[in-house]
Amino acid sequence: MAYLLAGAAGLFYLLYKGKREAGDRSLQRKILKEYQDLFDVSTQRLRDVQRDLILQVEAGLRGDKSGLLMLPTFVDILPTGDEQGDYYAIDLGGTNLRVLHTRLGPGKGEAKEQDIREWPIPKECFNTDSGKLLEFVADCVEEMLVEHPPASGALPVLGFCFSFGFNQTALNNGVLVRWTKGFYGKGLIGEDIVGALQCVFRARGRAVEIPAILNDTVATLIALRYAEPATQLGIILGTGTNAAYQERIDRIKTLDPGFKGRSEHMVVNTEWGDFFAASLPVCEEDDWVDAASVNPGRGRLEKLVSGLYMGEIVRRALARLGQHAGLFGRAAALPAALLTPGRVVAAMDGSVFCRYAGYRAMMRDTLERLLGREAAAALELREARDGSVRGAAYLAAAASRYDHAPRA
Repeated sequence: MAYLLAGAAGLFYLLYKGKREAGDRSLQRKILKEYQDLFDVSTQRLRDVQRDLILQVEAGLRGDKSGLLMLPTFVDILPTGDEQGDYYAIDLGGTNLRVLHTRLGPGKGEAKEQDIREWPIPKECFNTDSGKLLEFVADCVEEMLVEHPPASGALPVLGFCFSFGFNQTALNNGVLVRWTKGFYGKGLIGEDIVGALQCVFRARGRAVEIPAILNDTVATLIALRYAEPATQLGIILGTGTNAAYQERIDRIKTLDPGFKGRSEHMVVNTEWGDFFAASLPVCEEDDWVDAASVNPGRGRLEKLVSGLYMGEIVRRALARLGQHAGLFGRAAALPAALLTPGRVVAAMDGSVFCRYAGYRAMMRDTLERLLGREAAAALELREARDGSVRGAAYLAAAASRYDHAPRA
């Protein structure tokens, strides 16, 4: 009897286990189907995303409500490749500070010498109330100037890549709005960063010219533009994401009506990390990551595609299913939305684009789906290595050359 009861119990257990596993497989198939529908993005859905992004671009240019800030950068001149001489750049935007010296020319688009130095930012500088951050920046610049002095009697010309939130009212004026990336305190908030740094140099008896302040996305565009005049886009796909592109000044309605540009175009900083629309493929893991972030409801595109959030999205998907498929296919669909007719070069930088295996091929495939093979071939995606620091130097060269050129 005992054996019979044991056998029956075993039979019932096997029947229950089989039904449960069948149910598990059914649930897995259901979840996989959800992922497949989200991440195997149809061409029509890509076009919907493209349409929604362009609508928000247009709204932002008009100053209407939009998920894209479409910030004027006052970069209304770009390097031509004819700039010559010694130039320097500062790249401040993370845990390290970089300073560059470059000697441009004599040939068109040539940079004969380039030296990039990098210093870890001391812990005490992250407390901006200490007043030590810009002193540290000046120390590092002085070290580079000793190693690579400008031509006799020449004023050092510096470009400043500053990757924190600032309001820009001129090419050489940026008022700090907030600190991020581990920096804290109220030091320099509300101040013009360029003016504050020049004050530090003046206190040391050192005169410098800082004709331009810009962020890393704009700098990436300019870094490639120096040697490749067809460059019209700069895109960052790394820890975060952003894009900048050339726009006609008469379409930027947020500029002061009396603004007179030095050309007909200006680089616009889209801040497209905040883009969101119903057309974007969003799964439960994306919503969980957004809710758990320090800024829920903001930066939704950035949370969908950038390297900072990929690991957590994968972890949550693995926890839900035990495996994942095609999770990142959707990211490569987005950067095509700001294209203009004719040959265009997009300057690309960031760890996702540069190091994610197969990412460039996915972007190329998506462009062909959206534009057709012939039109997609007119868009070249090129890596702009060290774009932030090189772009800052090249813009400083272009701005200084323009400012000191004789006028008729």
